[in-house]
Amino acid sequence: MSLPDAGDPGPLLDQFQAELAEAPTGVRTRIAPALAGLRRVAQGDRITGEQRLLGWTRGQPTRR
Repeated sequence: MSLPDAGDPGPLLDQFQAELAEAPTGVRTRIAPALAGLRRVAQGDRITGEQRLLGWTRGQPTRR
């Protein structure tokens, strides 16, 4: 998605969304915000520091 001239990321994001819909609830809960952020960035929005996912642990997502 980050390569220049890679084309429209919409179909790839749609595929990710469809696969996420089949995932267990715990996975959906944790990944859905990151996927929503990817979609917003792909549409031209910017992510603020409060919204940026920096890492992952076995527990809760780590945010700055």
